[in-house]
Amino acid sequence: MRRMNLVLLLAFLAFAGYAAALFFRLAEPVAPHGPGGEHDSAAADTTGAAASADVPHTLGGLTLTALEQGPEALAAMDRLHGKPLGLTDGYQAQYGQGAGMVMVWVARVADGDAADHLTDHMTKRINEGRSPFSRPEPLRHGGLTLYQTTGMNQLHLYYANGPRVIWAALPPDSSPALLDQVVSAF
Repeated sequence: MRRMNLVLLLAFLAFAGYAAALFFRLAEPVAPHGPGGEHDSAAADTTGAAASADVPHTLGGLTLTALEQGPEALAAMDRLHGKPLGLTDGYQAQYGQGAGMVMVWVARVADGDAADHLTDHMTKRINEGRSPFSRPEPLRHGGLTLYQTTGMNQLHLYYANGPRVIWAALPPDSSPALLDQVVSAF
């Protein structure tokens, strides 16, 4: 029992440290538009790699300010959970900076069943009461089951959408319109 508590404490501290590092780092802003003001799907991320075409450049009036993708993003997500998750692709996007910042993690797995399983497992683990998050509240939105929780002075929304699992960390006073924009964008 003590070992499990220690593992959970270390996982929480790793998550908190990672989130704090992302929150406070001074990232080079990602160019949100190409020439002529159009969205540029080849905008550079903070590591210099090309941004995926499915990464929105704006969200709720906030501009994409940092993007981590590829092996680094997958390794970071595995570290947050303290184990390999079997992800095939993914990214972490930051919109805005400071207290109004929105962070979105998008993880791709083998298929929709695997995404549903991963989402169900996260919900089960959070419901055990040993995480920094409140009990997830299921919501229906456009045919998807979303889970809303709070913790770490943020509002969190997570859900499976096809072969992807999306987790968004939002300011605690986020409007329903921003929640709608997250679900529409991801």
